[in-house]
Amino acid sequence: MAEEHPKIVVRPLPQILDEIEANIRATAEAARRAEEAARLAREAVGAATKASEEAAKRAIEARQAGEKAAEEAIRAANGAARKAEETAATILQRVELLEEKLKSLENALLKEKVVVLREISKEEAEKEILELFSKGQTLYYSDIAEQLGLDLKLVVEICNKLQSRGEIEVVDDALQRR
Repeated sequence: MAEEHPKIVVRPLPQILDEIEANIRATAEAARRAEEAARLAREAVGAATKASEEAAKRAIEARQAGEKAAEEAIRAANGAARKAEETAATILQRVELLEEKLKSLENALLKEKVVVLREISKEEAEKEILELFSKGQTLYYSDIAEQLGLDLKLVVEICNKLQSRGEIEVVDDALQRR
């Protein structure tokens, strides 16, 4: 049976939140564009209907040709409006889901603990980090910093050193012992 190794995420939470926020803005913009397309499609339906009425008044041949063109335009416009509305609904659902996820992340951030940093030597910090990994956990840099009360920059520096020596490895954005 293979030994489980601790893991650590290498992407910071603020970067993830920024990406989520950018995705929400892009999705909202796409929803706005889809709504505008639906509105324009509805206007096209009205314009096509008006055009068919005008053609009917002028002549039978023109009316027949106009009705046929209007029917095709109405079908196409209705199809486009339906598709735009479906797209807008899908995008709005995704925006709502992203907003829920963002709210959840924001709530998680609000619950973050204050970590009191300890002043210890790099050698002692390295020993404590290796001891933490000896428990078979997969850890993120932030987990190590919080559990040991160490500066995050120091933790990253030491973990990079341990990784270069082959004592720990990055697996799925987390660190684990080899």
